[in-house]
Amino acid sequence: MLFRSGELYDNGGGFVDGSSMSFDVGAGMCQGTGPSGPHMWWNGSSWFDTTESMHFFAEVGGLDEASDYTLVWGLDDVDSGVEVAHGTEALSMVGQETSIEILIESYGDACYNIRGMLEDSDSKLIPGSNASFMFEVGNATCQTGPSPMVNAYVHFYDDKLNISSYGYEPNQEDLNIHVSIYDEGAEVYALDMHFTADEYGMFSYEDESLGLENGEYPMSVKVTNTADNSTLFEGVDMMLYVYSVNGPVNAGVDVWTHGEGYESGEDVWLDYSVWGNEGEYSETIWNCEMIFIPESALQGNHSADNIESKMKDAVMPTWCDSDVDEAMIQNGTGGDMFGGETVWIADETVRISYQYNGDLNLTISLYGSGDESSPVEDECNEDIEHVYNSEDDSCEMSMTFITFDVGEEYIWLEEPGEIMFVCGNQQDEIPFDEVNDGDEDCPDGSDEPQDFDSDGITDNWFDCHDGSNVSMDLVNDGTEDCPDGDDEGEGDVEVKGEHLRYSTSTDSVILADMDDVHEQLYDAYIQLWSEEHGFVMNISIDDCEDDKCNLGLLSDGYYSVGGVLVDEDGMEVWNSEHRSNFCVGPDCGGSGPVWQTGNATLNLTITSDEYNSAECGDRVSVMLFHLDELQNDMDNGDHQDNETHQGDGNGSDGTHQGDGNDGDGDDNKGPPPVWADTLEFNTNHWVLDGLPEGNWVVIAMMNCEGVTTGDGDGYDLIGASGGMLGGMHELEFINGSTTDVSLNMVKMERDNGNDNGNDGGLEEYMTGNVVFHIMVEDSPDGLLLITKQEMKLSDSARELVDDTWGDGDGVVSETEAMAAMQYFDLMMSEEGDGGHQGDANGGDGDKGMEDEQKEDSDGPEFAWNSVTLTEQDILSESMTIEGLVGPVPSSSDADMESVRMVVRVTYLLIDNGEDIQVLSPPEEEDNDHGDDDRSPEDCELMTVLVSDSETWNVESITDGGNVYTYDAESSKWSFDYDCNNEPTDEISMSFSRVVTEEPEPTVNTPPTCDVYWYGSGDDLTEGKEGGHEADEGTATGDFDIELTEGEKYTLMFYCDDAEGDEITVTVDPSIGETKTMTGNGSLSGYYEFDIPTGTSALGEMSFDYVWTDGNSNNTGDGTVTVNVLENKDAEATDDTAADDVSAGSFVPGFTAVLTMTALAGAFLVFSRREDE
Repeated sequence: MLFRSGELYDNGGGFVDGSSMSFDVGAGMCQGTGPSGPHMWWNGSSWFDTTESMHFFAEVGGLDEASDYTLVWGLDDVDSGVEVAHGTEALSMVGQETSIEILIESYGDACYNIRGMLEDSDSKLIPGSNASFMFEVGNATCQTGPSPMVNAYVHFYDDKLNISSYGYEPNQEDLNIHVSIYDEGAEVYALDMHFTADEYGMFSYEDESLGLENGEYPMSVKVTNTADNSTLFEGVDMMLYVYSVNGPVNAGVDVWTHGEGYESGEDVWLDYSVWGNEGEYSETIWNCEMIFIPESALQGNHSADNIESKMKDAVMPTWCDSDVDEAMIQNGTGGDMFGGETVWIADETVRISYQYNGDLNLTISLYGSGDESSPVEDECNEDIEHVYNSEDDSCEMSMTFITFDVGEEYIWLEEPGEIMFVCGNQQDEIPFDEVNDGDEDCPDGSDEPQDFDSDGITDNWFDCHDGSNVSMDLVNDGTEDCPDGDDEGEGDVEVKGEHLRYSTSTDSVILADMDDVHEQLYDAYIQLWSEEHGFVMNISIDDCEDDKCNLGLLSDGYYSVGGVLVDEDGMEVWNSEHRSNFCVGPDCGGSGPVWQTGNATLNLTITSDEYNSAECGDRVSVMLFHLDELQNDMDNGDHQDNETHQGDGNGSDGTHQGDGNDGDGDDNKGPPPVWADTLEFNTNHWVLDGLPEGNWVVIAMMNCEGVTTGDGDGYDLIGASGGMLGGMHELEFINGSTTDVSLNMVKMERDNGNDNGNDGGLEEYMTGNVVFHIMVEDSPDGLLLITKQEMKLSDSARELVDDTWGDGDGVVSETEAMAAMQYFDLMMSEEGDGGHQGDANGGDGDKGMEDEQKEDSDGPEFAWNSVTLTEQDILSESMTIEGLVGPVPSSSDADMESVRMVVRVTYLLIDNGEDIQVLSPPEEEDNDHGDDDRSPEDCELMTVLVSDSETWNVESITDGGNVYTYDAESSKWSFDYDCNNEPTDEISMSFSRVVTEEPEPTVNTPPTCDVYWYGSGDDLTEGKEGGHEADEGTATGDFDIELTEGEKYTLMFYCDDAEGDEITVTVDPSIGETKTMTGNGSLSGYYEFDIPTGTSALGEMSFDYVWTDGNSNNTGDGTVTVNVLENKDAEATDDTAADDVSAGSFVPGFTAVLTMTALAGAFLVFSRREDE
């Protein structure tokens, strides 16, 4: 290998530039020479002064001209190993080879190494594309003696591990390479291989057995000569970069809100943009994105609301979003898709009218609102003829086409293209009118005059078409300096043409263009987060409009939104690095909640036997709610405490106007009321005006401190329309009318986070017996883990219900149980209060397989395939209390423990594709269960039941010495744990996928048909028995019959489809009108015709018919040919035809048999007579 360099100095001896190159002689091998395909090498000086900047050229070759690449480079201080500079250069449409200049600032005395590598369009590192170049700066010396010849590279590309090494003698023997790859300190791959170099002194090896996730893996590589045990190459701090799993995603979702602060009750809108998510071309469709409303349909009302309403009601053609079949496009001329009318479109900011004059000219008029939000002045297009009128905020624009041919359904238009300027890098293009406009639009600034040497003279130029050039400061200056005037944008302009498709009706005009559809690489979602709850939900962009999404009404609080991309396996491949933050409610600087108002009146009476003025004060909150929102809130457990805002309204004991103020700032986590007010509780009767019309639940509430009664946690007095007994219900409020409501407030305890839990008072009735069910099952939502925990309660819990919500008769009715459940739902749906609903395994801190109804500080319950499940994996959860209805037990012997608290939690799992997958406890940092601190009273008995499902069976369960047994009748595995025997941390449940055979595909068979004819003497009511079956011709649907002239006849088509598909038969006669007949599953269609006297001279008539059942494979056609006879032969012919009833059935392409009932035939005759 030889090395050659050259350097250039000025007259003063200063270094100007330099270059170098290495090359092979004979069997020599230079460093940096990689395998064929995309590769690179460095061209630059081997020495630089400490005061000068450094220039290098990356010489790149072996590229695919149609592909995009990226050059990734870095500069290292060889002595310290520190990277001092790095960068990337995009290589797009640069041909098979290119030269990229890298300019680096000056550095101090040291030996440096510049290295580079190529990435493909998926940001995957390309094996063999590495190159490095060592050079000196100042007084540093890189090395003494010859440079090392042997080098080795390891890459992971396209799910393959590629190992290459070179620099050996041709066919050199006695070589060994050892490669070790590590993950979190453990060796995950090891290769120890003896090899012989090839004839070029190289070695390469591929291994597809290694599966690695995206990431960085430390590795070491060592090459030795086994003949003398010398080390030829050794790298111990190397890094393997893996981007094989989906690759680093060059796509994303940008999400931002319309504002930073929103008032309570205001819809929250956001904008989004999905980028880089288009995959390969899929198809071209008709994109119906333009809906125009004709002037006549507006009836003189040009308001935006009227236009938008008409646009919304427009009926879209069936071909919208269908594939474009260019063979079906028929050009035409002389038409007007607008029918000579002015047509309109509108959105929330502007109204636009269009008028086509039939002679290539289209007039577009824009009308705005005149305020700051109006976009009309900005939209007034400078590139076409236009006039803006500031007085009425309107703009009129005129477009002239080169060609505008309007046919019956299609339009062909041609318009001049835009002249473009090619930038100096020969890659980017900009519109020519942006050249020499004072702004650098090209990345290299070549579109503007440049003075590189600061001598006051422009140093760059513009190339004219004839080969001459002019200075860049003469381009676009209004004077033609090039012979052809191309420096002023003159010259031939490319004409752009396209087909459009349209559909017109009296109500709308639909216009579509061709749109190339690409496969979406990932599913895109918008993520909503709240400061209080963390992650809230994912919103698919498929549920949003084209570029905006409505989050609806959000509770007061602080939120953020971002984007996420998910692959087909449900794995996140990209998410927003930064989120857009916003706030809802009075804390955002608004004026507080905005209540609904109206003209309804509430005549309110409130009583309470448990009111204590010393504890509860003198203010009561009155609120109106949607019943379904309250119920959903209870079901979902969205609120954290029972405290409700006590407003600062100015209520008095007389007629009161509700003011809706929200005063003391308590944090209500439930659904917001539609209206609220705070009253002084110095009377029990109020008349409230200005309430909204609708159906509302009326709730009154007071917060009490519980000081004098010893209830230190505090309590609430709550009353609701319908009362606690019997359940809440809505009352109707009508504007101009008064609604009478009487509320009785009852006492409800608050927990406020005490250790005894917030179970609504049921804890003392828990028996300590728990049954826990587990099942894994496939569903339309995905793979599910379904859990159910049943905690047994003493039947004495009915006594609590009967005394608190019932009539104390010793029996709990369904109505009383319903009232209690509403209260338990409210109490047990609280989050963040430190309470729990019961311990499933008999300990305060156990982390086994069971559901503990854990405190917020507890970890998740399960791990699936060693991945811990979190709250975000919960698909649904619910809590019910079963068995409340019934008698209160008279003694302990009568207690059957039939009351159960049932908690159901369903998790959405990630299916990794393996046939066997594992459920286990999550990893815990501290496995101390605290068993030593438990008292005998804490002991619980737990039965775990693990069930097979239709799609997943239990393969095995291991839990130390605890052996589960299988019951074939119930398909369940079970084990009973007691106080001294609990699930261990090592418990593991393996589930195997049930493999089912695919059912045979359903074959859609074609319809079968019979053709009969009837003369004037035949009886249609007798069906086939009364007619004559076509009997001549072929079995493919072509039939010949003989009929006499001067008579009336009927052709009957009896068809049947085995799958019940809709059958369509169209008859097209040689004389007469075409007729189409349809039927669902069966068809009895008739075609009447006359044969005029004298027709026999023509010889014959024909009836072509086409049939289909909607399946493209089940279509066909045929012809019934009528040989017309003269009257003198009528009698003989008719007798012959009538006696001949041999097999004349046909199947168009198939054999068929069809029947027709006499009743159906009679119906057709009667229907025909009615028509006559």
